[in-house]
Amino acid sequence: MGAWFRGAVRHLAVMLVIALPFLITGLLLAGTRGLAVGLYVALAVEGIAWLLSRPILVRVCAARFVSSSQRPELIATVERLSAAAGIRAPKVAVSTLPIPNAMAAVTPRGGLLCVTEGLIGMLSPEELEAVLAHEIAHLTQPGRAAATLAAVFASLPGAITAAAGSDLYYELPFRRSQRRLWGGRRMRHLRNAIAKLAAPLAAILVRLSTSPRGELIADARAGDLTGAPTTLAIALRKLQSLAGRIVAPVNPAIAHLLVIHPFGGPRLGQLFNTHPSTPERLAALSDRDR
Repeated sequence: MGAWFRGAVRHLAVMLVIALPFLITGLLLAGTRGLAVGLYVALAVEGIAWLLSRPILVRVCAARFVSSSQRPELIATVERLSAAAGIRAPKVAVSTLPIPNAMAAVTPRGGLLCVTEGLIGMLSPEELEAVLAHEIAHLTQPGRAAATLAAVFASLPGAITAAAGSDLYYELPFRRSQRRLWGGRRMRHLRNAIAKLAAPLAAILVRLSTSPRGELIADARAGDLTGAPTTLAIALRKLQSLAGRIVAPVNPAIAHLLVIHPFGGPRLGQLFNTHPSTPERLAALSDRDR
């Protein structure tokens, strides 16, 4: 009951933060009647974002859905682990991104699980299974939908500033992968100001939606699903060794959905780091294996 209550509170907090700009605007323009209108508009926008969350996240991750005929071993592993976890198997997508990472999100009509080609090529089958088990464990956590909603809205500032050519928010290749839609050198100060003002607000939204404890719980649950906590520990060590060294051309607002935080250095993307330290995760896994 406690986990479900915390998840519900987290979800309501995220919805309230998203709704605040609409509520304040309505109140300033038309008083209490405008406040009610702002609430309806906010709920409508949040509903649309939720319905579109799966295609949005797939696009952000530069991924495509795959079938059992295309990736038979991957799909079979996901289905087996999902059955063991007692949930419906999520839709599986594979990203062309070179960074070794994976992501899971609760979306309408079931979950989404995305893995990168870099992850598939780097890990052994047993290590990949352990990472997949970690992500599937997230899909069983109460309130996980809040993390999805937060990712969709928090990614907007990064997308807007990327379209203007700013690279304060993320790694440079992400900006280069985006078509510049507005601004130029003369607009540099404006786009950087947007990034610096919006990043902390977006980070607050992300941090409200999830907690470091959730990662530790997913690690522990993955060990139960595979029966081999040490295998996940080995995979995490490999992923951590490359975190920040391989440039991550992704919006940092989805970092809380990934198995490990992929960004290094002092950029604004570090504000979105909600993961416990890798040594802390490894120590917890080691304790469970004793």
